[in-house]
Amino acid sequence: MSKILGFNLAFALVTCGIAIASLVFNILIFTQVNAPPVEPSTTVSPPITIPTVTVPTTSLPPPILPECKAPGKVSTDPGWKSAADQLLRGIDRSIDPCTDFYTYSCQSFLSDDTNPSSVAGESQTKINLEIADYLDNVDVKKASDYELIAKNAYQLCSASSIELPTVGMLKGRVEEVQTDLLDFIQFPLFGFASKDASREALFAKIGRTERQFLTSILLGSGASVDYKDNKKVAIYIDQAGLSYPRDHYVLPNFISDMQDYANDLAELLREYSTMISKKAACASHDNSEDCIVEFTQWVVKFEIQIALASWDNSEMRNMKLQYNPFKMAPGPDNIRDIFKSLPIDSYLKALTDGMRPDDFDTNTNIVIGQPSYFMWLDALLDSEAVNNEQLTNYLALMFLADTADYHYLGSFGRSKRRAADGPDAPLRGLDARLPSGIRKGRGARKLNYKPTPAVLVQTPDSIRHYCVEMLLVYLPYAPGYIYVKNMREDKRDVQEDVKKQTNRIVAAFSDMIDTLDWMDAAGKENAHAKSRELLQNIGWPDWFEPFDGVSDATVDKYHEDYVSIKDSTTYWQASKVMKGGLETREFWRMLKQTDKTTGPESIRGNFLQSPAMVNAWYQPERNSITFPLANMAPPYYSLDWPQAYRYAGQGGTAGHELTHGYDDEGTQFGPDGMLSDCDFTHCSIMDDKSREGFSDMAQCVIQQFNLQCCPVKTGNVRCANGANTQGENIADIGGQQAAYRAYQAYINEERNGQPEDLLPGLEDLSPNQVFWLSYGFSWCSKKSEKSLVSQLENDAHAPSICRVNQVLQDIQEFGKDFVCKQGSVLYPKDEDRCNVWVGF
Repeated sequence: MSKILGFNLAFALVTCGIAIASLVFNILIFTQVNAPPVEPSTTVSPPITIPTVTVPTTSLPPPILPECKAPGKVSTDPGWKSAADQLLRGIDRSIDPCTDFYTYSCQSFLSDDTNPSSVAGESQTKINLEIADYLDNVDVKKASDYELIAKNAYQLCSASSIELPTVGMLKGRVEEVQTDLLDFIQFPLFGFASKDASREALFAKIGRTERQFLTSILLGSGASVDYKDNKKVAIYIDQAGLSYPRDHYVLPNFISDMQDYANDLAELLREYSTMISKKAACASHDNSEDCIVEFTQWVVKFEIQIALASWDNSEMRNMKLQYNPFKMAPGPDNIRDIFKSLPIDSYLKALTDGMRPDDFDTNTNIVIGQPSYFMWLDALLDSEAVNNEQLTNYLALMFLADTADYHYLGSFGRSKRRAADGPDAPLRGLDARLPSGIRKGRGARKLNYKPTPAVLVQTPDSIRHYCVEMLLVYLPYAPGYIYVKNMREDKRDVQEDVKKQTNRIVAAFSDMIDTLDWMDAAGKENAHAKSRELLQNIGWPDWFEPFDGVSDATVDKYHEDYVSIKDSTTYWQASKVMKGGLETREFWRMLKQTDKTTGPESIRGNFLQSPAMVNAWYQPERNSITFPLANMAPPYYSLDWPQAYRYAGQGGTAGHELTHGYDDEGTQFGPDGMLSDCDFTHCSIMDDKSREGFSDMAQCVIQQFNLQCCPVKTGNVRCANGANTQGENIADIGGQQAAYRAYQAYINEERNGQPEDLLPGLEDLSPNQVFWLSYGFSWCSKKSEKSLVSQLENDAHAPSICRVNQVLQDIQEFGKDFVCKQGSVLYPKDEDRCNVWVGF
């Protein structure tokens, strides 16, 4: 099929060339015929010199002329026009697509100041504002509980987030926060000492504070499927989530960032001291200011110690080393006998209060993720190098830092710094810090979606967008149900279309696996079994059905832990119920629900995030792939757009997430979502030889990113780290290949091999070229150089330009579809390409 399309495209280009040559020839003749007669001259003309013309070696897109188009009919369908309008926002035909396809796809979008910062952000903002419109108009006399909960939380957030509050407003908010701080933690630095200063009492405080406010220090926990028995639930305890990426603490080039952090913490405490009319007191200083500075510097040094003792993210992908089960009951594997100075039992009892089943002590695995970190922490506590008072002060300070979006302590100084830095500068200090709750959890359960800091919210629409973001993170299913039920009349047709699309992509990926020469037959069968057993959560959780009074009642019941929000009068009251409800509902209630397979209580089929979130994920311990309905929306997908666009957008996302099931982490889990064939060093669905082949494939991608140094062009912009970004890069390459092959299967199966119609305004592009253009456009993103550098330092995802250009050079079908000359940047010779999940 691709050969036929390639021939047709070449034939069209030749035809266009003949048409252009004929046009030029006729113009020359017309000029000569109509030119005035030339008078004879006696002057001798100089010799005619033919200038040297350098012909570019890379192919350029053909000019658009009425007769110059790809083979096929131009559609007049409104959906085709809508899809074309999207792509025309980005395309710049003056760029050679075979050299820089990202700029070819995105330059017009990037150069238009009226466009948002990214295509992805535009989609989420539109959905958030639709949900905000709905909540603004909810009739409280007729509303269900979930609507009342969401509406009141949204309205209280909106009223709270208008601007930096006055000093009087600030004092009232600090008083609200102070009441809970003293109830849950205390603050010895300011004279609020604990009545029970024992180590057990301290760790019970840490557990209670994490349960109610998502604030934690030293460690973090959650319940999920047991990796060794997915009919059970286990508790996973991990090392502390850090306020910043680990490199910020351990590498010398981030010293200034750490100083900003210490300065912001000190400023927060100065304002806190003023608001509560209490001075800091410490044994080493008489002056309150000196005590504050000393303490905040100790906090940063202590976090550096934590970072040095912690495992790097790249070291935490071996699940065999991460799975270390213990029990609460007395016996050889009792967790308190292992860690004698670390009262994990006190912490867990406070954290799981009311959630523990009767056989909790004897039958629930307590899985320690990074044993060397916990041995370090146990030794630290045993040595008394850090005391309970210091840790209590540290917990109190982290509580204040986590809640800064409400009480605004220290925000005035930070707002001046942001103004001086300029609008494009990356956030720093407390503005860049990750709140504890955002760092919590594993995989898709990890709340790594960080809303915009409230201090940056200024316009009415940005306030509405921000407040719905907060609901999506901390109250995921109320706005999710509202969105699916009320805003998507096309939802069932979309769900059915994406199911068919996903099945084709799974089949295409399975065919790709069969081409591999480095995976043995048993490994291939295990890989196919994973595909057959894959759980597909598409659109929304099954318990949202049937979108009537019955499902309304189910959704209301789900929100029992949030119901008091209806009566909240301040955003502080609502937000702490949201956080406590999320912790109870999403992290711990499944401890009592081990026999459920469907509904809100399901174990393997848990949807994990809001259906109104523009996102998608693969969860290895459930062998599940999840696509929220919000992801099936423009500019990625629309039911009336060409399938070329749909397969490149939503289909590419599906392929990406599916490929994560076969990355270095996903291949450790079998078709049932449990760790597979574990020996003393690792678990894997592949034998050792196949694993070596996988490593070779991964190393090719790592080296490619490192050596070609994407995205550096000029100056000091740094390069993507091939090792840190390998998982996402491999998923991009493998996933987009699977989506493309699935699209070709659709053409053959549903259209008897006949291409789709052409897009109006893009008549020069074949449907296959539209597929690639849709992929390129989906990554359009504006970033300042400083923000780009920050991403390169901290993110597991490479910048957008890399996720287009670096990916497409490894997919030979792209170069063929754009008739690139082999050896050009994006159509390299076969030996210069990484074969990712395909063999040739």
